[in-house]
Amino acid sequence: MTPTTWTRAIACSAALGLLAVGCTSNPRSSASPRRVAPTTAAATTTSATTTTPPVVVPVLRPPTVPTTGAYFGIWRGPGPGRSLDDTTSLHAAQDAIGRHFAIVHHYYEWDAPVPTAAESDAEAAGAIPMVSICACHFGSQSVVRWARIAAGTDDAYLSTIARSIAAATTPMFLVFDAEPETNMPSRGTAADYVAAWRHVVAVFRAEHASNVAFVWATTTWAFTSGSDATARAMAAYPGDDVVDWIGADAYNYFDHGVWNTFANTIAPWYSWASGAHPHKPLMLPEWGTKEDRGSPGRKAAWITDAGHVLATTFSAVHAVVYFDERKVEHATVNDWRIDTSPSAQQAFAVLGTQPWFANQP
Repeated sequence: MTPTTWTRAIACSAALGLLAVGCTSNPRSSASPRRVAPTTAAATTTSATTTTPPVVVPVLRPPTVPTTGAYFGIWRGPGPGRSLDDTTSLHAAQDAIGRHFAIVHHYYEWDAPVPTAAESDAEAAGAIPMVSICACHFGSQSVVRWARIAAGTDDAYLSTIARSIAAATTPMFLVFDAEPETNMPSRGTAADYVAAWRHVVAVFRAEHASNVAFVWATTTWAFTSGSDATARAMAAYPGDDVVDWIGADAYNYFDHGVWNTFANTIAPWYSWASGAHPHKPLMLPEWGTKEDRGSPGRKAAWITDAGHVLATTFSAVHAVVYFDERKVEHATVNDWRIDTSPSAQQAFAVLGTQPWFANQP
């Protein structure tokens, strides 16, 4: 769907709403025949029928959960040699691995319009759009306190994006302020986050944005042995009634020379999520690994192993969305890109051909 098509979809949705308001409470009454008295004894009786065309209201549905296997997605971020145009860069990634992605992820700061052309381009490419909305402002690095959101201060913004997403009609994933355990206390407490999350969902439901699936996402690190974030992460869970998917961002940072396998990276989180919430589908909204320059091919092997254990040991994970970007964080270069080496890109391409990741929207 092109951006123009999305604009028309929004306009059509509004028009349909006006038609719905104008309909009579008894649709049969306007269609009843009205008899006209004959003008002469020989005159025939005529009847006039007014027909009101039915108002077609689109049925909105969230993304479906695969009965088996997982969606294969990506965040295609900036990087050396890549086009600054999102669509061009996404197509280059798909051409490089020989397949279309099932999910395409984008990130937005607070007050940013959502959806944008990026979501319509993702849908046009055959993917489910995923949007992550940060309770922050990227440029100024300022934060939006969760208590403020829970209090309804920003309801005008939330209602606007909820209506726009509903008008687009396409199924969509939404992540609200991921990794909350890493943003306490700067944005508030765990209770503040839960209240904010529940308020966001309430606004979307009030605007009938039922094509959204809400993804609650922490880090996998929060659930590892010795982490000081485990209690914060668990306390930030908003409740099964307002969470559709449970996610975690999984990275092999290769810190201090310690190489973590994919299985070791996600196992503690997976054990908690699948045990505490067995009826919720699981997702990796972000995942990735760095290269080991001292051991060429190690990143490729990590990716290959991920495909194997996801299809066997971690089969409740029904979506994986790779974080394909080179980032500098705390003066450290974290290059997660799929094309950091020919072997890594080849391993990622082979991963995409596995039957476990064949699900498409």
